[in-house]
Amino acid sequence: MKTVLITGANRGMGRQTGRELSGNGHRVYLGTRSPEANGEPVKGIKGETFWMTIDVSESESIRRASKWLAERETTLDVLINNAGIFPDKQRSI
Repeated sequence: MKTVLITGANRGMGRQTGRELSGNGHRVYLGTRSPEANGEPVKGIKGETFWMTIDVSESESIRRASKWLAERETTLDVLINNAGIFPDKQRSI
């Protein structure tokens, strides 16, 4: 069993990937940008899945999520960075 974190997992490809991986026996953390999206029922997901809040566009959010995950897991085997970020017009990339 692998431990997987999927960012942008509240809908679309992220959610479907969570379904597939958890259905195949992996422990899956479903990352969403806002706490309001956490905990929504995910039809078709079986196995070990957990919601977590992570906004990949904010360094502090990434630090909090990393600490939260480290308190629960000793390793992270797979990171699927599915979260989309719209470029901010005020910042250069």
